[in-house]
Amino acid sequence: MIKVKVPATSANIGSGFDTLGMALSINNVITFKEIESGVVFEDIDEEYADENNLIYRAMLATWKYLNMEPKGVSISAEENIPISRGLGSSAACIIGGILGAMTMVDKNLANGQILKIAMSIEGHPDNITPALIGGLTIATTVNNKIEFMKLDIKDQYDFYAFIPPFKISTEEARKILPKTIPLEDAVHNVSRAAMLVGTLMSGRQEFLKVALEDKLHQPYRSKLIDGYDELIEYLKELKLLGHFISGAGPTVIGMAERDQNLGELSFRDWEIVKLNIDHEGAKIIKSV
Repeated sequence: MIKVKVPATSANIGSGFDTLGMALSINNVITFKEIESGVVFEDIDEEYADENNLIYRAMLATWKYLNMEPKGVSISAEENIPISRGLGSSAACIIGGILGAMTMVDKNLANGQILKIAMSIEGHPDNITPALIGGLTIATTVNNKIEFMKLDIKDQYDFYAFIPPFKISTEEARKILPKTIPLEDAVHNVSRAAMLVGTLMSGRQEFLKVALEDKLHQPYRSKLIDGYDELIEYLKELKLLGHFISGAGPTVIGMAERDQNLGELSFRDWEIVKLNIDHEGAKIIKSV
């Protein structure tokens, strides 16, 4: 039996569209048991309990990469990351599947190899990278290879995830984005993204609100989030340091000083979860 723990992630952080990602302190725990043949799903929603399951697809891709025959496997999951809410549930499934598959055949893959397999399924590096290595990461692709770094940032914030009861598909959130943007919008985001990295590494939080400003995705995706404008007004009343749409949405994350007393939080029927950065990333927590 193998157990793999993978954290939630928040990608597209503010001005860091398709580049900046962060691992957060919610985890999925996936259990793998070898069986004679095929695949069996336990404790997994019926909607996802077939061979198109992302965990299993990642396993098959890993065995193909290793030039090995697929193993029979029983897969179960303790799923704490909300699905299709912009918190990296797909990335967690993919990274978990890869780690489970390589461990089942007693192989070790380097981070670059794991990300290469994951990239063939996910297509965007800013979620899968922090899911694997934890922390805050910068990731990009060069000649179909993910180049990435983990930033040494000042860990002085609490992150409040405002999670609505509805989903937004990544495909839907991609479609709403414009095909071209004005030059001034591109310059706006380049300057803010550079400032955001500097702010998080230096701890100069007085620049945080400006550094999170975005003109590439949030003005468009916010239209898909019912109650977004009302939520932003509520966040302003709380006097948070900043806020951003997590991933493709609909979750919105507010940033506060560590242990800042915000009182009792409530917004519509949304779930509100206080989170911190997960610095470890994915871990094989049991292998027997």
